[in-house]
Parts: sequence; C-alpha cells; structure tokens
Amino acid sequence: KAQDRLKVNLVICTASFFLTIIVGAAVVGGIEDWDWRTSIYWSCITMTSVGYGDIVPEDPLSRGFASVLMAVGVVVVGGCAGFIGSYRHFMAEVASRAQVLNQFGTDLSQEELDVLTKGEEIKQLGLSSNTKHITRAEFCLYMLIKLGRVNEEELRASQAAFDTLDVVRSGTLDKADLEAHRRRRSARETQQGLHPPRSLLS
Repeated sequence: KAQDRLKVNLVICTASFFLTIIVGAAVVGGIEDWDWRTSIYWSCITMTSVGYGDIVPEDPLSRGFASVLMAVGVVVVGGCAGFIGSYRHFMAEVASRAQVLNQFGTDLSQEELDVLTKGEEIKQLGLSSNTKHITRAEFCLYMLIKLGRVNEEELRASQAAFDTLDVVRSGTLDKADLEAHRRRRSARETQQGLHPPRSLLS
C-alpha cells in the first residue's frame, strides 16, 4: 500500500507540473496570440524561474498572469524536485519496512518462536518476559525497534520509567502498585510531620 501511495503521489506531482505549464501556455499564449511552441517554451522558462527575456508578454493581463505563474511555479517545481529526488529513498525505505514486517511470514516455526522468546537480541532489549511465549505488545515493540521507529536508548528510558512506577516488581501496573505508592506517600507525610522544616522551627 505504501508503494502504491508513493506511485500515486509521483503521478500527481508529475501531472501538476505539466498541467501548470499547459495552463500558463494556454492563457498567456492565447492573450498574446503566440503559437503553441512559443507558448510552451515561454511557460517552461517562466515557471522554472529561468526567464531568458527573449520572449516577453506585452499585454498587462498576461503580465499579471505571468506573475502568478512564477509564484505557483516556484512551489510546484520545488515540491516536485524534492519529491522526485527522494523517491528512490522512499521506495527503498518502504521495501525495507516490508522486509522487516514480513520476516516471519504467515506460518510460525519453532525456530522463529525461539528467536522471539529466547533470542539474544530480544534478551538484550529486555523484551523477553517469558521464554515460552511473547506477548502482542512485546512483539509490536520489537518490530518498531527493527523498523527504526524506536531506538534502544528510548526503549531503556521507557523501561526505566515503568520500573520506577512498578514498585512491587510484578511486571505490571495494578492495584498492588497503587497501594504501595499510597503507603510511600503516607510514610513521607508522616516523616515530614515528625521532622518539620528548619524554617518552621526558627
């Protein structure tokens, strides 16, 4: 689907480029009574901001339209040039993403399950909560890392943030953690009551 969208965007980009040239040539060429070759030539050099000056519209209306065409041309040409220049990179990225997402195919083998549950990379990333199975969330996070959407540093930071909240070390956040945090807050409040700040004592 991503490749199809890129191809459609390429067609739209190319069509908008040539359509702008044709519209500019038709309007100004019609006002100035130029032949179609001259009109297309003028529209191309004007829209791309080349402007040799060998062909210049004389009518005030066509000059006004030429100003609009130049402004539109800068946007259209710049956008098309950027997209076409990056098209090969985008297609390579889409192909790489498809390769990662489809690496396990539609049939799971024992070898693939071992990679997902006991593989070195899974262990290094701390995604293996059980050597017998992998959860949907763990699998999705592993895929995001492989796709480069999440890096290892961000993963470690997220795991550390979770561990800070998971005070009972159950691997989940539930009522037990909520009660533990309440006891911590209560203990801190009690301690602050027994030892008030020095500013209050003076």
